[in-house]
Amino acid sequence: MVKFGFTTRKDSMIMLDKADLSLRRTLISEYPEYQLCINCGACSAVCTAAQLTSFNIREVKLNIDRGQTVSLKNEIAKCMICGKCEMICPKNVSNRKIVLLINKHLQEQHG
Repeated sequence: MVKFGFTTRKDSMIMLDKADLSLRRTLISEYPEYQLCINCGACSAVCTAAQLTSFNIREVKLNIDRGQTVSLKNEIAKCMICGKCEMICPKNVSNRKIVLLINKHLQEQHG
């Protein structure tokens, strides 16, 4: 087989009807503005933590919306809660509040 220097991605499928979306529902009930996010990426572009680590708040929210929360605790710990994301958001979504709510949820779930 000829090697071209790249490989195809492994197939993956998300079964949304079987995914655990409880964290998403909790976030929406405690902070309805969570749903206003249009995933424009402005928050990620100005994120201080993203400049120093692999943190990406947009990806974190996307994973929550998909029910993929396995690595959430490690990812959310990278956030510096500096608030730059709030200042740039065109929909005035408070990612700082979302991060704090996620931390609260994780502490309630895992102590």
